[in-house]
Amino acid sequence: MHRHTAQPIADLLRQYLSQQQLQTPLAEHRLLQAWPEVVGPAVAARTGRIFLRNGTLHVQIRSAALRHTLTLAQAQLVAQLNRAARQPVITAIHFC
Repeated sequence: MHRHTAQPIADLLRQYLSQQQLQTPLAEHRLLQAWPEVVGPAVAARTGRIFLRNGTLHVQIRSAALRHTLTLAQAQLVAQLNRAARQPVITAIHFC
C-alpha cells in the first residue's frame, strides 16, 4: 500500500489557480476591491468609475483638487494597491 503525502489546501489552491491561469484576474479583483480601503472612505466617496487596462489603473475623480493630491501620492498608492493584490498588478494610476 502506498502512502500519499498530504498537501496543504492553500498549496493545492495556488496550484489550481496557476494551472487555470486565474491568478492574475484574482489579483486584479483584489486590487479593485482594495481601492476604498487604501484611499479611505472620503476619497472613495468621490471616486467614479475605476478599471484596469494594460497595467494602469484608471480612476475617475470628481474633484480637480483631489485629483491633483492623488497624483502627487501616485507612487505610494501603486505600492499599497499592489501589496493589497498580493502581486504586482499595476505600474501607474491615471486619474481622469
